[in-house]
Amino acid sequence: VIGVAYCDNRIVRGLFKKNELDLLTSFGQQAAVAIENARLFEDIRGKLASIEAMQTQLYNIFASITSAVITINRDNYIIVYNEAAERLTGNSTAMGHPLQEVLGDVTPHFYKQIESVQNSGQQKIWAEQFESEGKMTYWQVVASPLRNDNPMDNGIALVIDDITARKAQEEELRILGTFVSDALLKNIDAIEEIDTRPTEQIITALFADVRGFTAFSEHLDPV
Repeated sequence: VIGVAYCDNRIVRGLFKKNELDLLTSFGQQAAVAIENARLFEDIRGKLASIEAMQTQLYNIFASITSAVITINRDNYIIVYNEAAERLTGNSTAMGHPLQEVLGDVTPHFYKQIESVQNSGQQKIWAEQFESEGKMTYWQVVASPLRNDNPMDNGIALVIDDITARKAQEEELRILGTFVSDALLKNIDAIEEIDTRPTEQIITALFADVRGFTAFSEHLDPV
């Protein structure tokens, strides 16, 4: 019981009969349905507000992640795509599109790894190397399965870091290592920190020798 419908006439006694009772009962039933619907609507609206707050929080979390996060369903359609992924791919309208359409430059090896994760249900980490816009691009990829009750419906969460700049820096340091000592190379955090521009400075030079060392060394065996 959620309420009472009351009808009265204080002038005429016994005015209401069974017909009026049936009418009042029908009215009460309609009112009860309306009240229940209103309560359900308020409950749903509260739940929707809670879901929207959770979605906003989740969006802020994804936006704060510096790595590209791309989630795909079993058919390789994108269902989650953060801002870092937009910067990585240069595509801001990837939601609902096939992954192959958004990541057109990656090699077939990339999709074989994804298929392996879907079939095995095990996380995989690998380095992806491919050519994009005439230059080599290097990615570090982590693929994790999205688990539910039906393994055949599992999607994949991809976390991708573009390590192209790091690879270029490592190559520069490797080349630099052929000219400088390992000790000096270890103290160089980045090749950009080395100032190789020519400069003019005042310096003091000291030349020293040991008296008679040249004549003395002529009688020594080479070591």
